[in-house]
Amino acid sequence: MIIDTSSKRTSSYVGTFDLKSKDDIDAVKAIRKAMKGTGKRLKLQGRLGKNNPNAHKYKGKRGYYGSCICVSLYDAARADGYIYDI
Repeated sequence: MIIDTSSKRTSSYVGTFDLKSKDDIDAVKAIRKAMKGTGKRLKLQGRLGKNNPNAHKYKGKRGYYGSCICVSLYDAARADGYIYDI
C-alpha cells in the first residue's frame, strides 16, 4: 500500500492499493472490517496506471477524459481508498 502525503489530497484519503497484491487486498479487508458499525465505509476508486491495456475504454475523441472519470476496479491497476460517512 502506498500512502502519498506529499500532494494535496482530501482528508478522506487512506492510501493507494495495488489490486494484484495479496497484502494490499488483505489491508482493504482489514480496514473494511474495522469500519463495521462505525457509520463509515471504505470506497475504492480505480486508477488505470501506465500502459494499462484497458485505457482505450476511457479515451474520448480528444484523448483521455479529465480526472472526473470513474475507472472500474476490474480495469484498474491500482485503487485509491477513501473513507466516507454513510
